[in-house]
Amino acid sequence: MEIQRRILGIDYGTKRIGVSVCDPFRLFARAVKVINNTQGLYNELHAVIREFDVEKIVVGIPVRMSGEKSAMTYEVEAFVKKLQEIFSGEIILEDERMSSKQAQQVIRDAGTKKKKRQDKGTVDKVAAVLILQAYLDDLPQ
Repeated sequence: MEIQRRILGIDYGTKRIGVSVCDPFRLFARAVKVINNTQGLYNELHAVIREFDVEKIVVGIPVRMSGEKSAMTYEVEAFVKKLQEIFSGEIILEDERMSSKQAQQVIRDAGTKKKKRQDKGTVDKVAAVLILQAYLDDLPQ
């Protein structure tokens, strides 16, 4: 198996951005951090992109269960447009319907203490992992 450049996963939120990264073999996603959605967001993302030698970014795109766009869909599209200004690699949009609910379930199933389960940052990181893992699972091996 060949070592490859990394893929970054992003769960975009109006307050926080969950960030995950894959291993060098592109098999598993792991949580990296939560970045506050403030002025310094793109500087922090740029630092993570450099630190992990990122080749691609997978961003969760929220759509309604019907498949229609929501207000948040347009916000994520605007975020991706700005992200393209600091990242020249490929940016992939991955359907993230239910990722936050799945993240909450994963956290509960892991037996995590209630205080940690209620931490929104934990949910954001796990959602970023789920978004990236869904993408990785679809890659040909």
